[in-house]
Amino acid sequence: MHDTGLEERLRSVLRQEGDSLPFTITSDELERRLVLRRRDRNGRRLSLMAAGLAAVAVGAIFALSNGWLANAPAVGADVSLSPAPTASSAPTPAPSIDPLAALPVLVQDPESLAFHMTEGPGDPADPDPNPGGIGLDGVPMEAREAGIKVVCLGPDSAFLVWGTINDQTAVASESFACDGTIRDFRYDIAARQPMLGYSLMFEASPRTAYRVLVESFGATNDPVPTALPSFATPDGRVVLDAKMTSGTPAGGPAAPPGETGSVPPRGFYRVAMVCLGEGSARWSIGAEGERDFVAAGDVPCDGAAIGFEPAEGIPQGETTVWVSTTDPGSSWHIVITDPHGAPSFIAPQLNMWNGTEIGVPTVAGLAQCVSHGEGGDSCAGAYSARDGAAEVSIPLGGEVTFSLADGWEMREARVTAIPRAVARSDPFATATDVIYYPAGGDQLTASLAGLEAGEWIIRVAGGGTKDGDSFGAFYDIPVTVRE
Repeated sequence: MHDTGLEERLRSVLRQEGDSLPFTITSDELERRLVLRRRDRNGRRLSLMAAGLAAVAVGAIFALSNGWLANAPAVGADVSLSPAPTASSAPTPAPSIDPLAALPVLVQDPESLAFHMTEGPGDPADPDPNPGGIGLDGVPMEAREAGIKVVCLGPDSAFLVWGTINDQTAVASESFACDGTIRDFRYDIAARQPMLGYSLMFEASPRTAYRVLVESFGATNDPVPTALPSFATPDGRVVLDAKMTSGTPAGGPAAPPGETGSVPPRGFYRVAMVCLGEGSARWSIGAEGERDFVAAGDVPCDGAAIGFEPAEGIPQGETTVWVSTTDPGSSWHIVITDPHGAPSFIAPQLNMWNGTEIGVPTVAGLAQCVSHGEGGDSCAGAYSARDGAAEVSIPLGGEVTFSLADGWEMREARVTAIPRAVARSDPFATATDVIYYPAGGDQLTASLAGLEAGEWIIRVAGGGTKDGDSFGAFYDIPVTVRE
């Protein structure tokens, strides 16, 4: 017999218990932290997996030359909000039962070294039974094992998938009923590190409530190995494989950057490196401070493989790779792969210099999020700090001049700015709108009088044209404003 009184008391208890739980992090904040954690862990601007991040399709923006740059609101401008609706005198409906209140709390294992937790209340009234993917933060690159706890409630089954584009279930492929039971999975991932290009997804229908906890255990550099260890080759075609295993005795001066080979022009690379010895090692694609610089990263010489996924724009041709160490006695091994193949079009560099100087060496920016012809690149418009790139230096209240290389002319251009420190910590922060050029030109000058002294990233977004051909892209260039 159905006891409605007992059911109502049970619902009341569950609702009170759910209200007392300390889950105060919003989904937006979780997604923002996901991006920043990945950026801090990998030392590069992330290729974004997290759901909810708005993609900017530059191809559509510039291919039609429809004046989007002119019509877009200033990046730093305030947005007017519609007034809130006036409260009516009608009674407010009673709140529905929160499905999360019926789910057990997932507790971090005290032996885990790092964890990522997320949850979703679901909508029991949603009729859609089709699962949707929820991107989860992975595990640190030095982890030996991963643990995943999942609990969900709803009429449909849920899935856990962990792998690469070529093999979406390389690490895990789990399915289970969403009946409120905690599922606990454990995976040995040491041989897969640094796990570049892997995505961890929880798939559930919109009407499913869930909690997921991802933890890591152990570290590949504990204990520190006595010989240079091997690591998993990242997905893609190997374009560089270099190793140094016989350094000079430890304790000497830092080893100067040395050429290790070269890589073809690509908009995206995967870099895996391990170093063993004292201090750290630093790699760079292109010489730091030079026009051909693409990206760089640091690797502790502790025997743990670390990975990077630089996507800083396409260089103009074969680019030298450099490696240096803080101690010449350190051993290292670096592998760079090309996951996507050759680009169909390489956009010209953007030259920029102090607008009051003539005939000075220019700083070059690489085109990102390029659109050309019928094709375009969909990407998030995250700002890059461009650490290691050559910089433009101007006095306070000064200006910069910029132009496209190789005879290309700007069709239109919008200039924005963001503090370089902010670009490092929060690449999706709101930028300051500087100026818009609707007609473009061969050479454009922008006043930066509104910027305070300090380090800035100046973004030039626009299109170029030459001999009936055209493209769209944006360029991030570091500029120092002097007192």
